[in-house]
Amino acid sequence: MRRLRCFFALVGLMFPLGAALGASAAHASAAGYSVFVGYADDLRSGPSQSPSPWAGSSGVIFEGTASGNDAGAIRVANATGVTETVDFVTLEIGGCTFDLWTHGLALPTGGQLILTQTLPGAGNGCTPGTITGPSNMDTSDIGPNGAGWAGNCGNSGVIPQVTVSVNGTATTYADTGQVLNTSGVDAASCARPGFPAGNETTQWVSIGQPPCPTGAVLTLSPASQSDNVGDTATVNANYAACGSPLQGATVDFTVVSGPNAGLSGSAVVDGSGNASFSYSSAVTGTDSVRASVTTLAGPNTSNTVTVDWQRRPTTLVYNGATSSDFNDPAAVSATLTDSANGSAVAGAAVTFSLNGVETCTGTTNAAGTAACSITPGESPGSYVVSASYGGDATHTPSSTSAPFTVTVEESSITSTASLQLFAAGGTATLSSTLTDPDGGAPIPAKAVTMTLGSGSSAQSCSAATNANGTATCSISPVTVPLGPQPVTDVFVGDQFYRSAANTQRALVFAFSRGGSFVIGDQSQIGTVTFWGAQWAKANSVSGGPAPSSFKGFEDTPAVPGCGTAWTTDPGNSTPPPPGPLPSYMAVIVTSRVTKSGSSISGNTVHVVIVRTDLGYAPNPGHSGTGQVVATLC
Repeated sequence: MRRLRCFFALVGLMFPLGAALGASAAHASAAGYSVFVGYADDLRSGPSQSPSPWAGSSGVIFEGTASGNDAGAIRVANATGVTETVDFVTLEIGGCTFDLWTHGLALPTGGQLILTQTLPGAGNGCTPGTITGPSNMDTSDIGPNGAGWAGNCGNSGVIPQVTVSVNGTATTYADTGQVLNTSGVDAASCARPGFPAGNETTQWVSIGQPPCPTGAVLTLSPASQSDNVGDTATVNANYAACGSPLQGATVDFTVVSGPNAGLSGSAVVDGSGNASFSYSSAVTGTDSVRASVTTLAGPNTSNTVTVDWQRRPTTLVYNGATSSDFNDPAAVSATLTDSANGSAVAGAAVTFSLNGVETCTGTTNAAGTAACSITPGESPGSYVVSASYGGDATHTPSSTSAPFTVTVEESSITSTASLQLFAAGGTATLSSTLTDPDGGAPIPAKAVTMTLGSGSSAQSCSAATNANGTATCSISPVTVPLGPQPVTDVFVGDQFYRSAANTQRALVFAFSRGGSFVIGDQSQIGTVTFWGAQWAKANSVSGGPAPSSFKGFEDTPAVPGCGTAWTTDPGNSTPPPPGPLPSYMAVIVTSRVTKSGSSISGNTVHVVIVRTDLGYAPNPGHSGTGQVVATLC
């Protein structure tokens, strides 16, 4: 039941309130809860002094009139970790006891109870016959013994007493700061310390403290901060009145300008007077953030703070090749990460440069690694390979470098693998090709020396490689001994390429004098007879039997050629050359031998090289034999 008790200041009828309740006077905080006092005057309030929190604030149980007030107010905050039972709250002022509010009320942990007059309106005093109503609580106009104090500028000396009973234990708190009775004067008409006349509104303070002239101050911090885009910035608010936290008030944060203008959020002030607002940005720029608390008198606005959103810092680490042969591709790579959190930065273009000359660009993959290939064109030596990332809208540029060594490139020289046949006294045309073994690219404009034979009899020539890497030169006349000879190709190397050498086979032969010896086309393998009385029997010719008068030597033409017909006289009437014969000699291969009168003729299907045996003589009785070792044509 709500009731107003008015006690007459009669000796013997007045008892100390603490004694009456079985409790002693206490400070603003008892175990588990805190008590605050303020004054609500709608007609003359200002935002900083208008008590906050108030009706409608988070976690607030409000008993009284939300507006039309001219009354003191009491706030009880539960700071325990459990729900507390508020048995009752009473106010004794100038002999009047106000007991207007619900008894046995459950106040949850973190909750607050705000109590004020239960009907709007003003009053004057609290004496028998002058009470304006059971729920009016114009405590600024109550003097000693409940006397009316309207218009009175002298301090009444009245100290309001608030008794709070929680879980069966009552505690009385003295409002020694005279907040509930506006410093003991009618503040509507009189000035009071720190307050001009006409303003009775007083912000919450812990009971026992003096009223706070500055009222509630909403302060944001830090004044400025720098954050990386994608991270979270936190703006902290403190809402307090002269050190008393204004728990339960709702702080509305707004980004008033900048790339995130219009973004907003709300938070409830905690028991320390703090609330915070956190947000992130995807773009760079500077935001201005302000906050406000809505009171009965309008918004109480904070200072403005700034949040500078910066591009995220990056780190580029080179992890590619640090050396390569001249003219060989080198795999260069680097890894780009977010310096703030170590995560990979994907899809970014990284440019690599060797010695500031050769460049390539790669794009980072999901692991942040970019790779591409650079082919050194510098002479072997020490250089620097660099990698750079130009940044983007959300990431800063970064770069790195590493020492890089260019080494001498390998080279490879090749020539034909076929047996090369050169006629003594003729011209030997030699050719070889110089290439990079890694990929086979030709190496142009390099001097190559090619040598036929060995030792003191060797013959050499030199030439520069062309665009295809091929060098060609000739030796004339060929003077090296008859028979197998090596052909050695040599590149001595230079500042860019290592040396290379190659050896192939050659066979030096001679033509017989005055004509050529002949063998049958079906007898050209293995041991052959190219001269003798039994030539026709020793040689098988696909075009039919040869005349027995042909002994194996033709005299026209003097030098054989494939596809060329030849003629001679029977027997040894055309004298064959005297011995000894060349050790390696060119011999005609024929598929047809015919005799017409005193003339014998045939064709030339091949010219082969025969390694001749000893025993030959121009007399047909001394056969000429040997082994076919090569085919000239």
